[in-house]
Amino acid sequence: MDVVASENGHCAVAAEAQIRLVLNGNEFATLGTLNGEFHWSRPANWVEFINGAPVLGSVPVNDPARGIVCGNAVWTLDLRDDGTFPVVTGQFGQLSAVGGDFRLLGDPAATPPTPSLAFGNIYVGYQSPGGSGTRLTFAALAVSSASGGATVVDGRNPFGGVADSGIELSLLNGASLLTSEVTLRDWAFLNLEASRLEVSGSQGPGSLTLDAGNAFDSSLVLTQGSVVEAGPVVLQGVRGAALSLSGFARLDATDLSIETASDATASVGSQAAVDLRASGSNGSYSGGTFRLAAGPQGSVTFNLEGTLKARVVDLDGQVTFAAAPNSSVRLDPVDVDDTATLDVRNGARLNAGGQLVAGQVRISGNSSRLVVAAETGQITSGSFLQNNGSTTVNGLLRAGSVEFLAGTVGGSGIIEYDRSLTSAVTFGAGLTVQPGNSPGILTINGNLEAAGAIFDIEVAGLDPGTLFDQLVVNGDANLTDATVNFRFIDGFLPTPGDTFDWLVVSGFATGLDTLTVSFFSDLGTVEGFLDGNGRLFVGTVTPIPLPPAAWALGSALLGLGGLARRRRAVHLQTLTTGSRWAPTPAAKRGRCGPCRGVTTSSAPSCWRRRTASRCTPV
Repeated sequence: MDVVASENGHCAVAAEAQIRLVLNGNEFATLGTLNGEFHWSRPANWVEFINGAPVLGSVPVNDPARGIVCGNAVWTLDLRDDGTFPVVTGQFGQLSAVGGDFRLLGDPAATPPTPSLAFGNIYVGYQSPGGSGTRLTFAALAVSSASGGATVVDGRNPFGGVADSGIELSLLNGASLLTSEVTLRDWAFLNLEASRLEVSGSQGPGSLTLDAGNAFDSSLVLTQGSVVEAGPVVLQGVRGAALSLSGFARLDATDLSIETASDATASVGSQAAVDLRASGSNGSYSGGTFRLAAGPQGSVTFNLEGTLKARVVDLDGQVTFAAAPNSSVRLDPVDVDDTATLDVRNGARLNAGGQLVAGQVRISGNSSRLVVAAETGQITSGSFLQNNGSTTVNGLLRAGSVEFLAGTVGGSGIIEYDRSLTSAVTFGAGLTVQPGNSPGILTINGNLEAAGAIFDIEVAGLDPGTLFDQLVVNGDANLTDATVNFRFIDGFLPTPGDTFDWLVVSGFATGLDTLTVSFFSDLGTVEGFLDGNGRLFVGTVTPIPLPPAAWALGSALLGLGGLARRRRAVHLQTLTTGSRWAPTPAAKRGRCGPCRGVTTSSAPSCWRRRTASRCTPV
């Protein structure tokens, strides 16, 4: 509604009403010329001055001496150039919005947005104890707080008590705001819709900080092509949905950090982007860091459907970085001597469903995890290093060098390396290798060095890749002193004579005669051996004799650990004379003669030839 002041300047409507300032006659003409003063009807009665700066919304209700501002009312200052209102430009002091809904509207059809307003500082905060929140909206306006001025959205309630709403600054409908620094505290919100925020001053890009104190929901929201350009963007102590980009929105910054001891989420939509590759003062690429960190009692989930570009990604603690199919993560080094690094550590998790390009990928920490999704997931890196944690490769992992030194690796994808840079994929001693996804095939394109590694092979039937795990090596493989655990699952128990090609090597396989083999089953005891190609031959199978009534209890008890039979693998080798096969490791170590039926308690059984592919104990 339109409101006209009475002769004494009092507000003519009740609190909570919507007040639209209609400027006509001489009054609207003076708005842009009175050097820092907003006026309405009786100028001296409307403005409250604090150090020469106008303060909107803080004038007490029904104070004859001070005016016509109704506390907690909704104010709209409409500056559109539509034939009724003039194009107004002005240089003002501090703009303080407290205790209401304040809207400064420009002309949405104008390009660039008009009018252009400049303030020394912009402040949005609370008005009274336990009071209502404040909303300040710029729409279709070009607003600046330059020359060292800053913007503060202060959600702290300095009066104590519990406020009934937060503090919000919104840029809508093509608005732009230039300010040297932005600070949001506690219960504070910054929303951009089809608008632009540039945080920059005379010293270069300025900071955008949101500090929620681990106790308040607060957020930075960009929609409909909005753009934020800033120096470091820090969201600390956040809770709830702290960051959201959608609809071609873009966040350009030197760094982005999301840290909390509470639970928070952040998201970048399919058409949105975060670009942390800001240029330095000389126009050169400087690179930036994207950091997710959570304390022991907190967590952060970052959902990426669009694009992230940076120099370093650091995932620390109980955080989850979920990159959806068709998403893109690109880490670029500053120069040829620099390494663009992805760190997943201290329990962090990265789900790579799209494309990820980095100079170096490092996985560390017992519970840290990397998952490369099937079909769409692809990681390309100069080097890949896992010191602990786990990696599941269901897509493609390609790096100049690939080293899994500890922890776990598995999946049904492909791992490959640059053969011009290194000679093999490395599986370290003690690393647990779990091909497939109960079951499946893990493929190594190239050579494999896996001395001392532990291979867990799940067997649910006789079909390779679908019912039992396979490790396929398209090159040579060294498995010296490795361990192979065969785990019979899903109610499957083999029969004597069954064979399982769990290892498929296109080149030379070495160290097979030094393997330690174990069998695990809840349904019985299994004995077997490996041939010279690593193929498992099942020798004897003894089912567990349990009465039907006791089967459920027995199965549950055995499920705690299973039954295991461990033995040194026997590498079958044809002798040049005679018809017997000699166990190579036993013969070399002198534990038993060349299949004369002489063994010791510490040696494996000797075998004599029965057919070309089967042997029986002597």
